[in-house]
Amino acid sequence: MSDGRTATTGSLEFDVVIVGAGSAGCVLAARLSEDPSRRVALLEVGGTDLGEDIMTPGRASLLPFSDHAWPAPTVPQAAAGGRVVPLVTGRRLGGGSSINAMGWFRGHPHDYDGWAAGGAPCPPSTTRWERPAWAWAPTRWWIRGRAGGR
Repeated sequence: MSDGRTATTGSLEFDVVIVGAGSAGCVLAARLSEDPSRRVALLEVGGTDLGEDIMTPGRASLLPFSDHAWPAPTVPQAAAGGRVVPLVTGRRLGGGSSINAMGWFRGHPHDYDGWAAGGAPCPPSTTRWERPAWAWAPTRWWIRGRAGGR
């Protein structure tokens, strides 16, 4: 480039080029790059998601109106009385996951037991601990560990 921000010293060749380092782009790049013979490039126009304005929960409502987001309004929606609905996509590593404030709830133990009774298997990452299904008792330690013990 001639703008002085990027310098290249030759050509780079890739087998796969992924545009957008949102959640899906990052996962796709990680999975594809597990094959050491495959050269994968992941491109993102935004910066990291480590800024104070992203990391401070009270500022989450301001992020859609900042340089951390791409405004992407819809076309007029008939079901919304012809209004244009504002959509916002993340313009950072992590994409929309970096600007959505990540609110979540653990779920009730009864929910987990119901999933297990219905035959829902644990994710592959937990089967190595011989967890046959998503019952509350065997997964409680894993869930509480990620929720800071709550």
